[in-house]
Amino acid sequence: MTKLDRTDAPATTEYATVHLVFELSKARWKLGVMLPGSEKMSCYTIAGGDLAALTARLAAARTKAARCGKPARIVSCYEAGFDGHWLHRWLTDQGVINHEIDPASIQVNRRMRRAKTDRIDLEHLMRTLLAYLRGEPRVCSVVHVPAAEDEDRKRRNRERERMLKERTAHTNRIKGLLHAQGIRDAMPLKPGFLDTLAGLRTGDGRPLPQRLKEEIVREHERLCLVNKQLAVLEANSRAEQRAAAPRSAEAKIVRLTQLKGIGPVGGQGLVNEVFYRSFDPVEIPRLSTVVLIAELTASAGVIIPILGNHGTIPPAMAEYFNPEYIVNLLEKAKEEVKDA
Repeated sequence: MTKLDRTDAPATTEYATVHLVFELSKARWKLGVMLPGSEKMSCYTIAGGDLAALTARLAAARTKAARCGKPARIVSCYEAGFDGHWLHRWLTDQGVINHEIDPASIQVNRRMRRAKTDRIDLEHLMRTLLAYLRGEPRVCSVVHVPAAEDEDRKRRNRERERMLKERTAHTNRIKGLLHAQGIRDAMPLKPGFLDTLAGLRTGDGRPLPQRLKEEIVREHERLCLVNKQLAVLEANSRAEQRAAAPRSAEAKIVRLTQLKGIGPVGGQGLVNEVFYRSFDPVEIPRLSTVVLIAELTASAGVIIPILGNHGTIPPAMAEYFNPEYIVNLLEKAKEEVKDA
């Protein structure tokens, strides 16, 4: 069911609402401003990141909107992307109701050739914002902006993913260089790998070329560095989980690892990427059963076995996979945590 009664909808008569849209880039920010009662959008350009100029524009818009005798407010939006979430937090601190929109969710004209200018993009974004505030379904997807602490907590598992990809790239590069010389089954992470290079022979019986050996040594140094950093990163995560404070994110990770099939890495990903936010009642029925069970475990410590010994649902646990039962249990668990 779509939520139509938005408190920030433009139809609300209590406020004089200014609608503001941003087209962000590194060098310049384009602003589209629509004042109350106006059908025309004014466009302004400021230097990228110039908060003083933006503050002046916000103040001017509030002054013009307040002339009608009602409290003035500003509702804004911009496409989530390179600038991250800091601008959203700054706008919120300035009393602006801001929305970050997933750019991939905005509908566009599918004709092969279409005009594209900053003004056209601003007008399209303004129409999208007004339609969303009216409550029209499936107009766009609004990003759930995490708190600064939650966003920083994601660094740990995201950096680990990048390091794993980097380690795999260095390993495959070394294996590829050797395979091109007819040398198979190389193990770059095996202790003493560099010492074996001198004794290796190509497929036609020649020793490894000198420049090739030097390149492999440099590639191996980068591989060892990222492998060392990865080990330090994982050790820090384990130390944080061992010293987890009650009801902290690390405590949720520890509880999740008690579920069958979820380990420390998977639990860290669920807590940092999913369970940092609270789900609306409308969203709960659309969540998968496994996610709901994990949410119960993370937020309230309710442990529910997921699978039996052979990967099947035990008969005694079948009721736990009834979505209605899980939703009711989730609400009850959250109430218990709130009252504790």
